[in-house]
Amino acid sequence: MNTLALLRPLVHGLGLLVLWAGFFSCTGYAPQSLNIAFYNCENLFDTLNDPRFDDDDFTPSGAYHYTAHIYRARLHNMATVLAGMEPLLVGLAEVENATVLQDLCTQPELRVDGWQYICLPGAYHRGLNVAMLYRSSVFMPIASQLLPVPGIAQGTTRGVLYVVGTLYGDTVHILVNHWPSRRGGDSASQPARMAASGLCAWVVKDIRARNHNAHILVMGDFNDNPADTSMTNIAATTMAHANRVGLYNAFAAIHATGTGTEVYKHEWNLFDQILLSPAFLAPGGWQFTQASVYAPAFMRAGKNGYPRRAFLGTHWANGHSDHFPVMVTLRR
Repeated sequence: MNTLALLRPLVHGLGLLVLWAGFFSCTGYAPQSLNIAFYNCENLFDTLNDPRFDDDDFTPSGAYHYTAHIYRARLHNMATVLAGMEPLLVGLAEVENATVLQDLCTQPELRVDGWQYICLPGAYHRGLNVAMLYRSSVFMPIASQLLPVPGIAQGTTRGVLYVVGTLYGDTVHILVNHWPSRRGGDSASQPARMAASGLCAWVVKDIRARNHNAHILVMGDFNDNPADTSMTNIAATTMAHANRVGLYNAFAAIHATGTGTEVYKHEWNLFDQILLSPAFLAPGGWQFTQASVYAPAFMRAGKNGYPRRAFLGTHWANGHSDHFPVMVTLRR
């Protein structure tokens, strides 16, 4: 397979890519550092029933009694988190559709920053998708494609959102993921995550075959920890081995300290991660400086500091998500 064959609009946009890269390099003001983030939004639905998907529980008459009041509160809570992180670009998981993203971008906390979104609806049976938000003053998308996971039945998982664009004039490739869950057990569900891992590995290899110094970000809720095989197959846990593997996972060191982004049976997992190609480790451009889990006090609940969830069971808890977001900081 060929990445450019899947991204046909990119072929026609290459001339524009060069033109706009020059434009931003000459006229765009680039800060010394910037944040890029990923956040699993925990069932961020609108209130309307979509007969194509299993979203009935998240309607006013559904099990979660998902009213317009709750929906507005959810948007406010999510916008508060995003504003606190101050990212220029953020990948999202578990958002229903473009309506939700438009409503999120127009929240008072985000409206002044000129946020735009990319969401290519998939066939996942629950109607939830991956998406990307970006500040339109600094990032210009050139092409996007939703890549299906090979060998996985349509409707049983989310595709991988692949976006190519320019960030302050530099070409960046971004893959936003939400890999198959561990439902049914870790071992039984592992082949599905390995399939998603294989897709990402192929895309990264194809991009780097065309440009070995390409800037690539692979982010998502991988439903696996940094040391699991699906992750170590695509990302090195040390900078020294990043060039050989193709990506670097700075969150491996964070996970080794016991830090996580979500909790299952009172144990922390760090399923949410952002992987970087070796180009981000080299001097001369945007260079990786730090990885972090964003978990301020207002996002924590109880004495253990677990994520303050939107719902406890089916009861509205006025929280944020069952996951903490993650960030990488770049500097030049």
